[in-house]
Amino acid sequence: MGTNINENPEIINESESTRRQFIFQKNLDYEKLSLYQLIKADALEYGKWFSAIITVGFYVVLTYRLCHYFYKKKLGWLVRPLQFIAVIFTFCNINRKAIIGPGLVLEHPTCVYIGPHVSMGRGCRLGPRTF
Repeated sequence: MGTNINENPEIINESESTRRQFIFQKNLDYEKLSLYQLIKADALEYGKWFSAIITVGFYVVLTYRLCHYFYKKKLGWLVRPLQFIAVIFTFCNINRKAIIGPGLVLEHPTCVYIGPHVSMGRGCRLGPRTF
């Protein structure tokens, strides 16, 4: 017979901590990539550079990459105005503390919020046709 999760809460805590460590270890590789490498990977997911430049979703991802870079460099005074302008023009907010791997594609960025505790892997696509 299987173990009841309600009887042994240590099973949940152990698996959650293992999962968090695995996610954290995978994201360390993303943190080592340069800003240019991350932006290039994001742009190439849209197809070609030109298709990325004319897409609103790419501008949201580009703004996130810049905000996250400035946040890591302890330049918070640059982050807030840049993030505010992005929210005003695109109605999309990706928190600067989120850890997102290369190749993020936002097909429909309107009214999207990605919080500070989010951790996404490589090649994530968010949009109406992704499910």
